[in-house]
Amino acid sequence: MSAHHFGFRVFVYLLCIGAIASVSVQAQNTNKSNEPLKVNVVSPQKLSNQRTLTFSGTIEAKQRAQISTLEQGIVASISVDVGDFVQQGQVLLSLDKRLATLSVEAAKASLQAAEVSLEEAKRLYQEVLALSENQVVPQTLILERAAVQSGAQAAFARERANLALQEELLSRHTLVAPFSGVIAMRSTEVGEWLTVQAPAFELVNNKDLRLNLSIAQEFYQEFSSRGNIPVSIQADAGGAPINTSISRLVPVTNRTNRSFLAQIDLPANTPLIAGMSARANVGMGSSGGKEVELPRSAIKQHPDGGSSVFILDNGIAKRLIVDYSTTENGNVIIKLNDSALANKQYIVSGVELLRDGDKVQANVITSGLN
Repeated sequence: MSAHHFGFRVFVYLLCIGAIASVSVQAQNTNKSNEPLKVNVVSPQKLSNQRTLTFSGTIEAKQRAQISTLEQGIVASISVDVGDFVQQGQVLLSLDKRLATLSVEAAKASLQAAEVSLEEAKRLYQEVLALSENQVVPQTLILERAAVQSGAQAAFARERANLALQEELLSRHTLVAPFSGVIAMRSTEVGEWLTVQAPAFELVNNKDLRLNLSIAQEFYQEFSSRGNIPVSIQADAGGAPINTSISRLVPVTNRTNRSFLAQIDLPANTPLIAGMSARANVGMGSSGGKEVELPRSAIKQHPDGGSSVFILDNGIAKRLIVDYSTTENGNVIIKLNDSALANKQYIVSGVELLRDGDKVQANVITSGLN
């Protein structure tokens, strides 16, 4: 037997062995895919008919501004410091205004000269009008005097506007409080060059506050359909709760976390201050038995941003497309289309590997809730 013929037979033999091994692996994989996936299941916790949802938020001032002068220049004096309470219109800072003051004085002198010229032009025009009654003055002279008077009136108006401009520029060298509040930040010193782009102070109206809440998008329809939503606010720093209601909903969803903004106006005498964190307990009324609480592990996230859960149905995993919100203890609340689904068992492990209709081997656990 030639070496060439022997090598060919070895090649055929190895090829057959490889094919048999491939069929064996496929058979093993097929058998493995038919094996039920072992999962843990729990019975969900049904929410009570009178629901209360808790959200965390931040207390903010309705008026909060970083303020600066409308003109640039050297800081000549500063009248307030961080923590000072100021009234609307109170002087906070002044720039060096010597050049601006001289410009005002020059504008006043120019206006005075323009006024003298106007009075003289009026006198000459009235004089020629009186002479024209005796027909001893040519018509062209009358027209000339009228034109001189009109020019003097225009010059006077121009100088008056220039004086107003210079006075406005002078006033812009002084920074006053646009509203009453507390100085939360100061970022300049006497002698520094201050530009109009650089804020000199941060002013916060600490008497007009509100609590901002970020609420999951699935609650928007329910919130917007109710006229009055009661809220009990509890500051994390302590103190008595504040009972009020939601003031307004902002009908725009945040693209990052798919939530909308709810604002709660706080009473004027509240002891809270801007920047504090607080919890809002929102009374939502009856859930109709269609909302349940589950462990976070029950949620399967979709690449398109959606989510789903799986219920156990006679050894089969059945998928339900749901929206959910997260509670403070890390669990999730889902709204069901049918209240009967609240009595099903929900899969809480291995959900990322599951597909609708997969066979599962369930291990019932008492509760996966935190």
